[in-house]
Amino acid sequence: MFLKVQDMLSDYILSHDAIDQPIMPGVSCGEYLHEMKKEFSKNLSKNLLLKIRRCNNRRVINKINSMLNEQGNKLIKTRELITQLQKKSSDNSELCAG
Repeated sequence: MFLKVQDMLSDYILSHDAIDQPIMPGVSCGEYLHEMKKEFSKNLSKNLLLKIRRCNNRRVINKINSMLNEQGNKLIKTRELITQLQKKSSDNSELCAG
């Protein structure tokens, strides 16, 4: 899901030349995508996932599970933000064409 949302944002940026467009107050689409990539490499790298897989410590597993749930909620919100940007862009295109 993480990479899918990251790809959605990347596609939006490329198709709408939106690297500097705000996705939320004070944060551009390009900055947000950069942060997503950093988060992925920091928290979801293949090496880290392999370490987690081998872990038998219940506290660590619970902490990781909590973190993953939080990441999942953030991804849902990000996907909603991208969908809103796409809708606004579509609405603006219709206004310009009409």
